Amino acid sequence: ETKEEYYDLIVIDVNNTESEENISPPLWLFDENVLNKIKGMLKGNGMFVCNLLANNYKRYWDAFDKMKQVFGMMRYVDNNEDMNKILFCFKNKITEEELNERERNNFDKMKNKEIADVSIIEGDHDEIIGRIRNVDNLNKH
Repeated sequence: ETKEEYYDLIVIDVNNTESEENISPPLWLFDENVLNKIKGMLKGNGMFVCNLLANNYKRYWDAFDKMKQVFGMMRYVDNNEDMNKILFCFKNKITEEELNERERNNFDKMKNKEIADVSIIEGDHDEIIGRIRNVDNLNKH
């Protein structure tokens, strides 16, 4: 049991591709009830981050579609493989300008070492931002 609207961020990165399911994280995570529970645990501006990787095309897109149905807004970054994406699932939909402003503010804080030392990723920031894709504009299948 956990309080609703308690977390700013929930991250799941589990390697399950060696199992018979051939999808990471495990299939049970993509149950609508489980995803709604995760969404309910997020604060209003919270975000769920998930590294989605699969060896089965249909299972991959089924999981992707389920997450898209549950969360108000999603973005992803390709992880250099066709079926490996880092998904950023927002509890509530925000405008592109709000998203860009949040990103700028967070990066400025990190550069000023208010949150973390980002000297390792400092040069990668533009590349990472350039790889972010809007799920709403995604042509899949």
